[in-house]
Amino acid sequence: MLDEIRELLKTKKGAPVSSGAYRGAIATAESALDAARARIPELERAWSRALLDATPADAEAHDKTVREAQHEIRRYEVALEELKLRLAEAEAREESNVVESLFARGEKLQTKGAQLMATYAEQARALGATLTALRDVRTEFLGIERDLEHRVPEAMINAAGQTDYNARGEMRARLYGDCGEPGSCQRKAFPYWTEFELPNPDEPHGVFWRGR
Repeated sequence: MLDEIRELLKTKKGAPVSSGAYRGAIATAESALDAARARIPELERAWSRALLDATPADAEAHDKTVREAQHEIRRYEVALEELKLRLAEAEAREESNVVESLFARGEKLQTKGAQLMATYAEQARALGATLTALRDVRTEFLGIERDLEHRVPEAMINAAGQTDYNARGEMRARLYGDCGEPGSCQRKAFPYWTEFELPNPDEPHGVFWRGR
């Protein structure tokens, strides 16, 4: 495990190693450090017994084992210190990359928006002209409807000499065609009228879709 950590730390400082790689190495080092520390009490007890019961050579061997275990602990501690520094640098670098990426996306969207707006003004003016013409058609059409309402009585004598109480209804049916339910004639003749706001003559961008 320590060899793998050493290989990671040999990577040139500031090189693009991911923060995830450093976090994984830190978890490995912390686990190994805990295991190494847990071994020390038993190794020290064995060394103490060897001082009394074993030969000087065996006691020296136990002493060497304890020192090596302590050195291993220190190596993991030093490695963890460096790994945490590298992790902080990697996280800062990655965050900086994210920020720069967001700025780059924002700049692209600004350019795209400017390109769209370059054509939108012309399109809005054209749409405004269409809606204005539709308004004028509707206004004139409703004027004809009002004129007919004044001229066609509620009831009139038909060709058969009978009183027709649906004269205006027949007038509207002829004017609009078959509208179906009462009140639907204008919606059928001008289905989009109530869904748009006309643009301000001085503001061609002011065309709004209001929805249903």
